Amino acid sequence: MNIIDLECLVNPCYTIKIPERKINKIYSVDPKELDYYKKRIFQLTKEMLLGKRINNKINDAFHNFSRICIEYFKFADKKDMIQQDYKDLKIVKKKEKKKNFCLERVNGKMFKPDPKYEDISTFLKIKKPPKKIFFPRDRINKKNLISKYEADKKKKKEKKENKKKKKQKKTFVKVEI
Repeated sequence: MNIIDLECLVNPCYTIKIPERKINKIYSVDPKELDYYKKRIFQLTKEMLLGKRINNKINDAFHNFSRICIEYFKFADKKDMIQQDYKDLKIVKKKEKKKNFCLERVNGKMFKPDPKYEDISTFLKIKKPPKKIFFPRDRINKKNLISKYEADKKKKKEKKENKKKKKQKKTFVKVEI
């Protein structure tokens, strides 16, 4: 790959990946050549400004150069206008620090405890919940009240007992001798 290939075939947005020594060769102009062709460059530029077309490569380069120049001039004009608005603004010099500054004294003023307030509850309205009063409940006699659970439990117990009795009857046989 030579320098001419890089100059012609590589998209300008990818020139960052080209080593710097090759970029310098591509985009730098020999000062002697620039001085020699200076008059012709001025003449070509005048012709291009008047609307003459040379070839596609030069036309594109000229339009790109013109666009960049116009952006630069617009920015410079805006900068000058903004600077003009602030020309009467006086520059404020920084005040010198007081030599008698005592950090401990300033902290003492800022963090001086207030004797009125000792607890956070003085700042907030806190309502303490009333104590719950314990009321004894009436006890119901268990003998008078049979719950469904107890009834089911009683039925299951009876069934088990009946099964045991049936088994016992079968195993014992009366034998008379």
